[in-house]
Amino acid sequence: MPLPHPPIAEEHKIVGFIEREETRLTKVVTCLLNEIELIREYRTRLVSDVVTGKLDVRGVSVSAIDEDEIETLVKGDELEAEAPDQTEETAYADD
Repeated sequence: MPLPHPPIAEEHKIVGFIEREETRLTKVVTCLLNEIELIREYRTRLVSDVVTGKLDVRGVSVSAIDEDEIETLVKGDELEAEAPDQTEETAYADD
């Protein structure tokens, strides 16, 4: 049974595109994970400073947050990676 495939030059072009996109996405994910870690460190330090009295929060007002927002924020601690939808037309737009 014949198996259709693109010409070798097109295969190389496709592989090159995938490798470039993978490199770009890896950099973005690494940057975001670093940012998340820094924010967590900042949060830990902030809580520590408030608890130990190094930071005075007696005059600070806080806006109300509804229960849905709290649930969303709590679930935000779990990193869930979802790939965006990308059609073939947009996938090869750079080439």
